[in-house]
Amino acid sequence: MSNLSYGGGTLQEIIDTFWIANEITKLRRVYIGINFNLYNKHINRNRVKDAYEIKNSFFKYIFNKYSLRSTILISKSLILGEEYEDINYEKPSFNHEEFWNLQLNSTIKDFYSHYGYPDFYYNELIKISNYCKKDNIDLIFFIPPTHFDLQNKIGEFGLTNMNRKFIRDLISLGDLYDFDYPNQYTRDSQNFTDPFHFSETIQKIIEDELINERPNLARFTKHTID
Repeated sequence: MSNLSYGGGTLQEIIDTFWIANEITKLRRVYIGINFNLYNKHINRNRVKDAYEIKNSFFKYIFNKYSLRSTILISKSLILGEEYEDINYEKPSFNHEEFWNLQLNSTIKDFYSHYGYPDFYYNELIKISNYCKKDNIDLIFFIPPTHFDLQNKIGEFGLTNMNRKFIRDLISLGDLYDFDYPNQYTRDSQNFTDPFHFSETIQKIIEDELINERPNLARFTKHTID
């Protein structure tokens, strides 16, 4: 199994990554995690194209600012004897409560205040779904859990019906494990590092249910081939 997730990944990046992975290896089972906040035509950042070009060009690689930054961090760990994985350069400069409120009251506006149904992305996902059916690839979607406070923002922004359509769309494409609904886990802030991101405890539950195909916490819907 390969983990091809990105920090702050977008739906366009997910779509492009599928096709790149398909070129590299024979796919048998694909898991795609999508939250409703990403299912938005206005969320269109795409780092995959640039990363792929950098990977295939020596000159682009050595002169790219991200490659340079990574080289500096690795050199720092080697020179100072620090463990590279312990260097957390993305750690916010806020305490936990301040960061939680920032995510809940400010960051979410970037997603929901300008929402547009992603017709283009849905059509691209249909292409992936059809390809998987033709090539006998198991396609499994899952909606990762967010904290209950964040779930409530969907209604506050008047997007309840669009969220329901989002779920129906995924069911039309593949099997769906939906972890993002009010329950004992999503109501407990101890299970989250911030409203968007769950803890390692929840991660293990999700992995177990997906890999072993035994939904318990997840609301599972089997895809029906038309």
